[in-house]
Amino acid sequence: MSRNYKSVYINRELSWLSFNLRVLKQAEAPEVPLLERMRFCAIYTSNLDEFFMVRAGSLHDRTLLSPQPIDDKTGMTAGEQLHELYKATHAQYPKRDKIYRKIAEELRERGVISPKWNELDKAERKSVEQFFTSELSPILRTHIVDQNHPFPHLENKQPHIILTLKSRPGGKQSGERLLYAIIPLPHEAPKYWSKTETDENGNIVSLKYITSERIIMHYAERLYKKYDIKSKLLFKVTRNADLEIGGEENDDITSDHDYLKHIKTLLKKRDKLSPVRLEYLYSENAESAKTIELLRKRFSLSKEQVYCTHSPLSYDFASDLIKESSKIIAGGCYAPIAPIPATNERSIFAAVEKRDLLLNYPYNSMMTYIDFLRESAYDENVESIKITLYRLSRYSEVVSLLKYAAARGKNVTAVVELKARFDEENNIHWAEALEESGCNVIYGIGGLKVHSKVTLVTKKEQDCYRRYAHIATGNYNEQTAKLYTDIGIITADEEICGDAAALFENIEAGRLSDEYKRLLVSPTCLKQRLLTEIEREKTAALLGKTGYIRLKMNSLTDKQLIDALIGASKCGVRIDLIIRGICCLRAGVPGETDNIRVISIVGRYLEHSRIYIFGENAQNPGASDRSPRVYIGSADLMTRNTTRRIEVLTPVLDDSIASKLITLTDIELRDNVKACAMRPDGSYKKIESQDKPCDSQIEIYKLYK
Repeated sequence: MSRNYKSVYINRELSWLSFNLRVLKQAEAPEVPLLERMRFCAIYTSNLDEFFMVRAGSLHDRTLLSPQPIDDKTGMTAGEQLHELYKATHAQYPKRDKIYRKIAEELRERGVISPKWNELDKAERKSVEQFFTSELSPILRTHIVDQNHPFPHLENKQPHIILTLKSRPGGKQSGERLLYAIIPLPHEAPKYWSKTETDENGNIVSLKYITSERIIMHYAERLYKKYDIKSKLLFKVTRNADLEIGGEENDDITSDHDYLKHIKTLLKKRDKLSPVRLEYLYSENAESAKTIELLRKRFSLSKEQVYCTHSPLSYDFASDLIKESSKIIAGGCYAPIAPIPATNERSIFAAVEKRDLLLNYPYNSMMTYIDFLRESAYDENVESIKITLYRLSRYSEVVSLLKYAAARGKNVTAVVELKARFDEENNIHWAEALEESGCNVIYGIGGLKVHSKVTLVTKKEQDCYRRYAHIATGNYNEQTAKLYTDIGIITADEEICGDAAALFENIEAGRLSDEYKRLLVSPTCLKQRLLTEIEREKTAALLGKTGYIRLKMNSLTDKQLIDALIGASKCGVRIDLIIRGICCLRAGVPGETDNIRVISIVGRYLEHSRIYIFGENAQNPGASDRSPRVYIGSADLMTRNTTRRIEVLTPVLDDSIASKLITLTDIELRDNVKACAMRPDGSYKKIESQDKPCDSQIEIYKLYK
């Protein structure tokens, strides 16, 4: 191969770990409210859990193949990638410990205290003891491990306590013997004990809390009164959860019912898969080292896969603690949501007939979309509603409205993606509920995930039919719409709506097509249309014009698209990439990517929108043949999105909306508070600027006030 891989490509897994470290750094950023910093610690930890379950788990499976698969961008084997990601992760643990310790110190100063046992007064000790006796002890399950009791199965991600026990002389057993006891922390257990103090006005001024695992460890002697406890260790096992739901095993499935049953069966296997990581809370007890080695060998893990932490193994307690602590510590974790976009029309249908409607979450409320769906359900002239569903909230108003529409006799078709990782059970629940209400439920197409975000409403008007389409970058989830930045457009454009109708027809028929007039749909035509756009800018640069590309997404891994961007850069096209997470392209490499700039924004909202802009006059859409072409939609530029999923991008045809999206990305490119820029070595550095501070999320929020 002619190109030096290491000069232009970055390994996907290492790039993701770099992103998650940027998340962790928000937990120490001075401009972030204290309680929100705790939340970022929790997000970092949850992200890392999923990374090990999915990415490390997948790589572990590939090490069992001979020969091992090679990464197409860096030339690394699966084993080499695992070694590097273990090394990088080990370096991050002390950083999290230091950050968490600082947060705990600041919380204590503000009155939120996790006390040591000797800091509790007599009444508090009695209260904690009662908490253990009444709330924890009755639901504990304990497992003795010795020659007569086999090692129990340990649930994925569930914290466990392992005790080293020594039998006392004089019992039924002759002599002393060592054995172990394992105590899972019950899911149904309260997360922590707490006590508040108030001032003379009844305002809460302090909060003491102790997590349930600490309490169980403290009172463990009461569970094994006939033994001496030599050591106590809190640990957690992370298991491979990379179930391949699809492929050849689906060939014999002949009905949706069989497919639903197949998914349920596979989900039961997830918690039984092999361990890929062992974590434990630091212990000064010398006997604990022997216990850790016992566990390591039991789970067949290398020393690289064992991690020691001085901070919590699980942050399940954090959400409740943050909510309770907010009564003491001022500073909300999230800015208020801006008003619904003004339409000057009582009917969203009427408004959209005049011009397309832009929705920008969370700066706009999702209620505009909900109102669109509600109007569709109630309008007697609406004959059908078709929608793709990927991730839904636990209490989904979207599903309620679809069920209501079906009850009113409308033709409702829901394409429910059962393979949305870690949301499978929730989606199965909603799929069955929709079926029971009379909706036509479809479980995707072949082995492809349906990841697109599309709603199509068909309404009869006098002697013709009128269609309305909503195409978006984010899921139909009322909860994540408050936390993720996403873009959606409601349009009545005949060609876009016609393409949306064709998309649903193709999914219902189980076929792929590339015959779309406006929409870019993977896996058939999306990548090729984007490659054509890149080539168009490259040609413009070769002709002496200004070639320009601006892409905002979550991740970039598709090698063909990366190579096209590199080729455009070498021809003089200026390229701005706003990529929150994985970026396998190295920016600023002399002679290769000199004209490419990559920034990552990690702020209080999760940057989730995908906005793709091609063309010179970025500030004046519609002005000339070099005016920008703007697209939004569900697809990141990852191999999985372009080749293994049904994704949809739509061109933005309304010039005012295109201009607005360009303005939004202009602000993001000016961010010097939350943005980090990639350096030529692939690392990221916080942008330092003498300009006025610009937190893009705050500035964008101001646009909607």
